[in-house]
Amino acid sequence: MQWNNWNSWQSHGREYGGAFVTGAIGGAAAGFTGGLSLAAGVGINAGAWGLGSIAGQYVATGSFSWGQAAWSGIGGGIGYGIGRYVGNLFMGTGITGVSEVKQGLRINNLPLAKPGEDLYVGTYSKSIYWNKKTGLNLTHTPHHIVQDAVSGTSHGRGMTINIRQDIHKLTETFGSSRNLPNPRQHLAADIKEMRNLLKEFGYDRSIINAQLWELLKQNKSLGEVY
Repeated sequence: MQWNNWNSWQSHGREYGGAFVTGAIGGAAAGFTGGLSLAAGVGINAGAWGLGSIAGQYVATGSFSWGQAAWSGIGGGIGYGIGRYVGNLFMGTGITGVSEVKQGLRINNLPLAKPGEDLYVGTYSKSIYWNKKTGLNLTHTPHHIVQDAVSGTSHGRGMTINIRQDIHKLTETFGSSRNLPNPRQHLAADIKEMRNLLKEFGYDRSIINAQLWELLKQNKSLGEVY
């Protein structure tokens, strides 16, 4: 069928109009549910995509299939849930549902390490000062995350986590750099590596989560994540 045929224009117009309606309804639901719980977001988005599918089919063809609508709803709900969960869990920066993830990681009421203590999160200058004052400099090093070589701030103002020197020497960025395109990806790689190392050395999971959560927040406040 040729595009210059009026019937073809009508057919394609209905098809694209139907797709637009489906996407508009599903997209509106995704935006509306950003601040709700994960379960509520999945349920509402599944229903919206199912309804959107019915409306889109009707606009395009004048009829609809319940089966197609059901699969559209299931796919929309699952896609929203996976995207929301993964994004929140691994980055936690500039997203909605932060309190939900924070609660899931069991870090609401955990005290953070203080300056001069193991796993303290703060600037390099402050951490190294307190390490010397408490004598912890003999065993610990403030480890830059993100790596100093790719950070957008100065060495002293760069965000660090105070770790044992034997752990520090095992990091991939000890004496070298990762080849990644932007600070956000560097931060994600550094956080993942630090989480794994601390787990290997027997640190409690909730303590790891609390300190790394603080590290993410501090990097965001410095503008290292965008």
